[in-house]
Amino acid sequence: MPRHGKKRDDSRQLRIEVTRAIVALRSAEYKVMHLENRIGAKISQLNQRLVQAKRQGRDDEATLLAAEIAERMKLLDQIRGFRLGLERLRTRLETVKLVGEARPLLQGIEPMISEIRSNIATSIPEVGIIYAQLEERLAELGAGLEAPLAPASNPPSQWAATDDEVRRILREAEEVARAREAQDMPEPPSGGKS
Repeated sequence: MPRHGKKRDDSRQLRIEVTRAIVALRSAEYKVMHLENRIGAKISQLNQRLVQAKRQGRDDEATLLAAEIAERMKLLDQIRGFRLGLERLRTRLETVKLVGEARPLLQGIEPMISEIRSNIATSIPEVGIIYAQLEERLAELGAGLEAPLAPASNPPSQWAATDDEVRRILREAEEVARAREAQDMPEPPSGGKS
């Protein structure tokens, strides 16, 4: 009889650890979504400045803005990949919690954690901090994680915008600027006298 009680306690402890990990994952997802929204808003703001610079003929400034937009878009894509990895891991752990005693399912989370680790944008300290906090919680599950990432203070950018991306963004901004200029131009007066 004592064996049965031990198994029940182990299963209960596993469910508690899985629940804590799910809560930590959900919290990390919200933080990353907030970061995504901030970067998206900054991209929109930069797009507005880009269109304004194109309308005013400031091509050098427009080129710099287009390069910055391209950099931020790449960063945003990587952060989205990180968030999706978090969602997949959370879904797996929710499945483990529903199934109950599912240690074999827990062993399958290693590749998911590796994918999340590979999608970390180390040039944003907030993401490194979110991952470090999450890693502590996952370590309690016995997932065998490596040492947490230390957020770098001023790491070099890993993403360089290509000339093609910058040119594409500049073309789009020029089209928007032309459309706005056409919209702002007054209609020519009609030529007939009464």
